[in-house]
Formats: sequence, C-alpha cells, structure tokens
Amino acid sequence: MATVRCVFAAEIQTKIKRPCEMHSHACTEVVYYLQGSGHLLQDGHKFNYQPGWVSIYQPGIKHADEPEQTGRQLCLGISGCNSEKLPSGMFKADKSVTQCVEYILQEIKNPLEKDSQERLDILAGWLALELNRITGNIPRKDSLPVPVKAAKEIFDSRFEEMIDLQELAGSLYVSPDYFRHLFKKSLGESPLNYLIRRRLEFACELLNFTDLSVGEIAGKVGFDNVYYFSRIFRKRHGTPPSMYRRQSRQKDS
Repeated sequence: MATVRCVFAAEIQTKIKRPCEMHSHACTEVVYYLQGSGHLLQDGHKFNYQPGWVSIYQPGIKHADEPEQTGRQLCLGISGCNSEKLPSGMFKADKSVTQCVEYILQEIKNPLEKDSQERLDILAGWLALELNRITGNIPRKDSLPVPVKAAKEIFDSRFEEMIDLQELAGSLYVSPDYFRHLFKKSLGESPLNYLIRRRLEFACELLNFTDLSVGEIAGKVGFDNVYYFSRIFRKRHGTPPSMYRRQSRQKDS
C-alpha cells in the first residue's frame, strides 16, 4: 500500500448550462455531491446523483457530469491507501464519510496555512478507508462483503416483507447498480433471484407441512398477488403450487 497523497482537492460549482465534458484522471478521483442533482456518465453507464452521494473514478476511466440543477461538489484526487482498489461507481455516503468530507472542506478553505497539505493527505487516507468500508471492499477471509452479508441476512429472515431493492441498497450505502453487481459476484445470482428463490423454498415448506391455502401461503412468503406467485412457482418448479402439494404428499403416503 503506497503512502497516501491528496493529489488535488477543490470545491466546485456546477451549472445546468455548463456540463462537464468527458474526461479522466491519472489518480483515483472521489466526488462528493454537496448540493444539486444530475447525471453521471461513466464507462457506458448513467447514474443519478443527489446530495449525500459520492462517485468514484479510477485512473483512465472516462466520465462526464450533466447537472440538472445548480450545485456544489467536492472533488478529491487520491493516491495510495488502497484507493486504487476502490470500485468505480456511485455510492450513498454514511455519517463517517460525510464527517470526513466536512473536515476536508474546512481544510481547503485555508490552503496557505502551514502543514495544510499534510493534513489533506491524512484526511484523504481517512476518506479512502471509509469508502473501502462502505463499498464492501475490505478483504475478509471466509466473509461476504458487508452489503451482501447484510442483504442476505434480510432476505433469509424477512423474505415475507415487501422489500424494495433500491431502498435496501440505499440503506446499505451503495448504489442499486453496484449492489446488484456485488451481490451476483459474491453469491452467483442477482438479489432479486436470490430473494425469489428463498421465498419459493419457504413456500414449498408450507405446502408440504401446512394446510394453508395457496393464497395464504403467497402472502406469507411476500407475494401480494396469488396469480403472480403461482406463475413464478410453476416456472421454477414445473408445476402449480396445488399440484406440487398433492404430488409431495402422495410421495410421503
């Protein structure tokens, strides 16, 4: 891990009629969105941003900004402290990241003050560590990335609830796109497929061991539409829920 260095740090104003054209950097760039909203174009993808979110670009990754409102952003170039291992994309900041950003903003308001660069270097390293944490990029033996582990626990224990995957990603401080990518990379299937599979597995248990109606079972495993539940069940198991129950009980008799 190279010595951390704050290559640049600047608070900029964005305007609707002055979009930032496609460009790239020679170091890792982190942009924290203080005010305003708009679209980030990066590596063929389009991300929405709003205050409290942060984007990461690795060296050579071309990106552009299309503001929808006048806004303010903190742009920071970082080298070292595992910043080069951060995933490119858009992420929701938490309190620790926001606090670090506030300290950096205070520091750049006095750029001529003695030891300012050294303090910015330390703050840049702190920010890199916090970003590694919220993106689940901290290597752990025999452990899933933090967002994947938390989501898996929710899917396994609260699958009967109406779970909005975009809201869940936000609560885990990652963007929906990165959440889907990280989950599939870690577990081999998308969050939605995993959730549906867990719901159907529990539905099979209820069909086998209870006398609840198909409609009641659909509600207990998180489907508010029994016809949709039956269609998904049939697609996965090759037979409707009621027939699955009969066949299962005939095998056991």
